[in-house]
Amino acid sequence: FPPPSPPPSSPPSPPPSIASVLHLGSASTFALLSQAAISCATTVITGDVGSLAALTGFAPLVAMADYATSDKVVGKIYVGGDTAAAAVADMEKANDVVDIFFTANVADVVLNAGGAIGGLDFTKGVYKFTSFVAITSDITLKGSATDVFIFSVSSYLSIAAGVRVKLDGQVNAANILWQVGGSTSLAAGVHLEGSLLSLGAITLGASASLNGRALSRGAISLAAGTAVSQPGPPSSEL
Repeated sequence: FPPPSPPPSSPPSPPPSIASVLHLGSASTFALLSQAAISCATTVITGDVGSLAALTGFAPLVAMADYATSDKVVGKIYVGGDTAAAAVADMEKANDVVDIFFTANVADVVLNAGGAIGGLDFTKGVYKFTSFVAITSDITLKGSATDVFIFSVSSYLSIAAGVRVKLDGQVNAANILWQVGGSTSLAAGVHLEGSLLSLGAITLGASASLNGRALSRGAISLAAGTAVSQPGPPSSEL
């Protein structure tokens, strides 16, 4: 008798869609999430806060059943534990999905050398910077409520004091993602739109604000007068 035929191989998984890049799993409810420590001064945070290491500057904390609260946070606080660990795992998974998406959609990626990008306007799309990015003056993201903006920075991201990332039209901050391969630094008075997915530390200078999320493998540090607001889910039409 002939040998049995091998079982049919499973078809390869389809590459991730641009919509899946924006969905961060359980990390999506967090305004601040870090594998390392999170420290803050006088801060207003809307969304959950999670760290696998430690928190500084959030006292007094009020302990609940499986989370804590603080008068600086409109949301729940997790230090260690299953909820924070699951969110960090989803953060790591989201970073992998972004990498896979860029590899699978090379033809659609706008490739840039990096450097200073101040004063520019951006329409919907996926942008890859092969070096650092320094935003030295205001930039504007223009589009509709369902347009998606993905920025991937191979090295660090820095934004100069007082610079604003502006939205024109009905652009939704939940549809904006900044993947950063190094550290991320927002100087004093900066305003940024969109979620940060940073492999390095994230620093917000005095009175800086973020309409998005700060998600990091490294430490997160917020100076006095800062504000971070978790923007909710991406547009459902994506």
